[in-house]
Amino acid sequence: MRLHWATVLAAVCLAVAIGAVAYGAGKASAPEVIRAQRFEVIDGKGVIRAQLGVTELAGGGVTLGLCDETGKARAGLSVSDMGPVNLTLTDKHQAPRISLTVHAGVTSVQLLSGKTVALSEALPGGKGSDQEVWDAAEKAFAEAKTRAIMLMDDETGMVNIALFDEKGQPIWQAE
Repeated sequence: MRLHWATVLAAVCLAVAIGAVAYGAGKASAPEVIRAQRFEVIDGKGVIRAQLGVTELAGGGVTLGLCDETGKARAGLSVSDMGPVNLTLTDKHQAPRISLTVHAGVTSVQLLSGKTVALSEALPGGKGSDQEVWDAAEKAFAEAKTRAIMLMDDETGMVNIALFDEKGQPIWQAE
């Protein structure tokens, strides 16, 4: 059911991207179907504001990235071919702050803070190959400190909520 909602959200985002492309081209009506491996939506200055595409990273899947006025990714939605669905929100430095993941009957919500590595700092010049971007994203998450987490396991019916201090040490937990 959760995967269904993620698929619906991805379809809505695709429809918005197609509409933006049609509007930007100055056409009164949109073509029936547009096929591509990746779409980019740019603003009047040519800055990428959104990307939708198929990726080979982490086992493949589809990703939607929303960017700020400088072109930095601030929100990302991914549906992996390996199963996980993830929504990540970042701060102005692209450091992950909120992560929502659904995978194999387990739903998790994480609030993150502490020392983080922004993608722009992890990559020379803020750019790199797909693998370098993936490695930098993994490093950013590895250095972030989880401050709060809620896990829900559909298979066992277990719910776990935990709070952590600024060093990432547990200070309260309930099951």
